[in-house]
Amino acid sequence: MYQVAIHAGTLGTVNAGPALSSSNAPCSPVTDIFNPNSAGGATEWIFASTEANGVSSGCGAGGCVMNFKDTPWLASTAYVVGQEVVDSNFDIQVVDIAGVSGSSAPFWSETLGGPTSEGTVQWLNQGKVSAVTPAAWIAAHSYPHGAVILDSNHNIQLVTTAGTSGGSAPTWSTTAGASTQDSTVTWTNLGVIATSALAAAGGTSGIIIDNTVGSGTLAGASQMYFSTLANQTCGTTGSGGCAVQASQSELQ
Repeated sequence: MYQVAIHAGTLGTVNAGPALSSSNAPCSPVTDIFNPNSAGGATEWIFASTEANGVSSGCGAGGCVMNFKDTPWLASTAYVVGQEVVDSNFDIQVVDIAGVSGSSAPFWSETLGGPTSEGTVQWLNQGKVSAVTPAAWIAAHSYPHGAVILDSNHNIQLVTTAGTSGGSAPTWSTTAGASTQDSTVTWTNLGVIATSALAAAGGTSGIIIDNTVGSGTLAGASQMYFSTLANQTCGTTGSGGCAVQASQSELQ
């Protein structure tokens, strides 16, 4: 994936983004959807798949469909804690102090966990947009400063004080910017992971989005649909090419 700036109709800086596959496997068409009713705030996603060698751990190095947040920053907009945007450096920025954004885009921190203040909002850098799933927490493990894991709540946790983790998982803070003490390790929550993945044998067809209504409006709403291009287990009814329905946000 690539990020290309456009200014007054002219193409600008090209930022290389995440690889979907560890090989040169073909990819599906790309689908983009803006859902103003997404839980946690308006969110825009890109959906795409690769036929083989998907880099997400959830795809077992096979065909894989993925989503990526690509919500742009907006001027003079009210943001709540936990909302995420993609900045001009192809980094994910998460709100840890709610407020109203300024009239022009700030100079974003490019440091993992680094803060950016603009308007009355403060953001934390979650890192580059990536298809790779961080490792899970490990007991009695020595963690260096700057290490990241994916906690049991699907939040990115950053080591801000190096140390050795405890014998059992801590009760993770679910608030962006908040800390969790874990034996001698201190973790800082950098927000919900900005990508999800789902195994899809042979990759997928083009991806269809049904609607963008709130989750309480209609059961099963705001989903995405595709068919696999190779045979896989289809629910409890056997195997073959599968028609799949999954949530926009978590591909479940």
